Amino acid sequence: MIIKTLSHKSNMKCFRTLVNYILDLQKTKGQFLLTRNFRGIDKSKEAIVEQFVINERKRDSLSKRRKNIFAFHDIVSISALDKENISEADILKIAREYMKMRSNKSLACCAYHAEPQPHLHFIFSGVQYHNHRAARIEKSALADLKKHMEEFQEQYLNLQHSTVAHGKGGSKLRPLEREYRLKARTQKLSIKEHAHLRIQKIYERAGSPKSFLEQLQTSDIPVYERNGKLTGIYINNRRIRLSSLGFDKEKIRELDIVYKRMKDFEEVRKRKQERGRERER
Repeated sequence: MIIKTLSHKSNMKCFRTLVNYILDLQKTKGQFLLTRNFRGIDKSKEAIVEQFVINERKRDSLSKRRKNIFAFHDIVSISALDKENISEADILKIAREYMKMRSNKSLACCAYHAEPQPHLHFIFSGVQYHNHRAARIEKSALADLKKHMEEFQEQYLNLQHSTVAHGKGGSKLRPLEREYRLKARTQKLSIKEHAHLRIQKIYERAGSPKSFLEQLQTSDIPVYERNGKLTGIYINNRRIRLSSLGFDKEKIRELDIVYKRMKDFEEVRKRKQERGRERER
């Protein structure tokens, strides 16, 4: 699953903006709302905003800075390809686990949006509710949280297309974030998800690594190498790694071995053709 977090430092108006956004009836379509550490049973927009504001006003004086973080807006997104594999009960499990592990001592609310793909919006207060100190999250803690949620997904959910290798590489989430925003705007699958479906069909039809690579060639899908190893494909002038399309290390290794053999064979064939031309001269 893709996890991203945004911080809001402007002013307390961000609470109303965020609550209005995540509880937009056109987007939630009556799906569940989950809260944590809120008082009372009133779950209206006004009541939620009021409790965030009251909690922020109690901020500890030692935690006050020139640019305080008033709220965190987190998004946990499931691939559109797994839409049929996940139930609302599974989404609720993800929401509760993420809320508990992300910031157990903050005010938090969560809303479920089912379109364009299943995703959860969270708002976490920038102040802990019990001692009113800043509720920060370090980069290392955020990385651990992402890994934990990936392990949680593998253990409890039957999702085949939502695995993300968190912690491997510097800024892998940036292109995914762009795709997420594009999907939210256009209601269509991203380039990567289109590529995944296309490659998956070719791979299932191929039956062997050699046949798969040959069918890529006949389908006008060029491959590319890195450090002499087969790494990925080109789709719409964009490089996409095989690992991000669901191929594990073992499959990529098998494909690389066959790819090198085919390449060596092609080079031998070309040399023979060149020799034949020289003899003709």
